Amino acid sequence: IVEMPKSLKTVLTDKYDLIMRQKRLVDLPSKKFTVSKIIDEFIDSTSDECNQHVAYGVKDMFNVVLGSSLLYKFERAQYEDLLKTDRTKPMVDIYGPEHFLRFFLKINELIEEAKLSKEYAMTIAPHLKTMLAFLKERSSTEGQVCRVHSRCFISGDTAFTMHLCHLCGRHGRHGLQHAKM
Repeated sequence: IVEMPKSLKTVLTDKYDLIMRQKRLVDLPSKKFTVSKIIDEFIDSTSDECNQHVAYGVKDMFNVVLGSSLLYKFERAQYEDLLKTDRTKPMVDIYGPEHFLRFFLKINELIEEAKLSKEYAMTIAPHLKTMLAFLKERSSTEGQVCRVHSRCFISGDTAFTMHLCHLCGRHGRHGLQHAKM
């Protein structure tokens, strides 16, 4: 129903390599852009009430599915530590764009698991696509120079603080930390 743009899939592929192969965790809480802030910016950018309504639903759904569907195995300990620290804070106020993109990568599967009717899924699909277009537009930093490694160029990564230098393989804003093994 909803297809993620290739440029956003590329961001996830790069993140997957850093997280899974290099065993790094994303710093939490997200420093600059949380899922909540991204969704709020989307809501502010549209006058379409249906887009806004679906965005609020996405926010709720993200909170519900994060722990069971969006985390890699060794990220779960970090998640459980967060729950021990503060159970009242919604996950959309802690997690950032990396996990939000994972949400959209799995959105079709999540819709199916939620047992939404085909008609309802088809009704919300255009609004989810509009959110993805917003994310794609916001992620356009192709060809910019990394702020830390001035000789490296950012290639197709997102403006939401995920500045991965494709030449040196480092994060421009040090948004990752080594995972506890």
